[in-house]
Amino acid sequence: MPQFCVFTPTYNRAYCLPRLFESLVAQTSKDFEWLVVDDGSDDDTESLIQSFIDVSPFAIKYLAVENGGKQRAMNLAASIAAEPMFMCVDSDDWLDPKAIETFSAYWEREKGDASLAGLVCPRAIVKNGHLASSPMMPHIARCNAWDLYEKYHYSGDALHVYRTELMREYPSPVADGEKFISEGYYIHSIAKSYDLVIVPEALQFGEYLPDGYTSHARELAVRNPIGYLKNKALAIEMSKSITGKINNTLLYLVGCELAGKKDGVSAAPIPSLAMLCFIPSKLIRLLFFR
Repeated sequence: MPQFCVFTPTYNRAYCLPRLFESLVAQTSKDFEWLVVDDGSDDDTESLIQSFIDVSPFAIKYLAVENGGKQRAMNLAASIAAEPMFMCVDSDDWLDPKAIETFSAYWEREKGDASLAGLVCPRAIVKNGHLASSPMMPHIARCNAWDLYEKYHYSGDALHVYRTELMREYPSPVADGEKFISEGYYIHSIAKSYDLVIVPEALQFGEYLPDGYTSHARELAVRNPIGYLKNKALAIEMSKSITGKINNTLLYLVGCELAGKKDGVSAAPIPSLAMLCFIPSKLIRLLFFR
């Protein structure tokens, strides 16, 4: 059995999947299976993946499902993955040739520690074929995913590799009628109890595409307000600074208004703070979340 499940959710991304496939073919270690969940694509994704299967030097599993959003696809993938380690590599990303080999070496040294959830490394951004930014991890061996940003001030994107059992234990909640909740929800839920091993070098690369989540963050909040407010409620709980608690309370209340939730203040993690933030959150909603 391979050690790693490389999970890719995809929706009408046949135009960029070959780059990811080529990066997987180039891996110096083939100790992984590629699990592709096709989230209702109507392009030629299925035939493209079949062409990959015909020539691939590693195992590929392809599942076509009704469009339900990335988090439902991820929950499904985690429930069926047989490998002990799980990573999500989006369809517009690709891996360094030594990614699997490096993750395996780091995890081999640490896997006996039950307080560890997995590993994390930087995701470098490429623009017009050139490396635009490669964020630096803090010079520490381990920390939880929340402290990585709030305590150690890491500011870049990251690739998280988790024990598959934890992905099953901490699924992403998705409300009826919605198709998105930030990956931060399960990442920070796991961070309550587990640390991650820091892998300092960037082993994942990506671009910000016009049809990607990053380009439509506020639009996603408007269309998926329950997921948005749940994520902000968790962020209020996790934050150790008053600034963080205020900012996330403001956005939590925006999510409540978008969702038509009338008890947002009383149901907030800190009702007294929510009362103070109520009027400013209305202004934020009008200015930035149309």
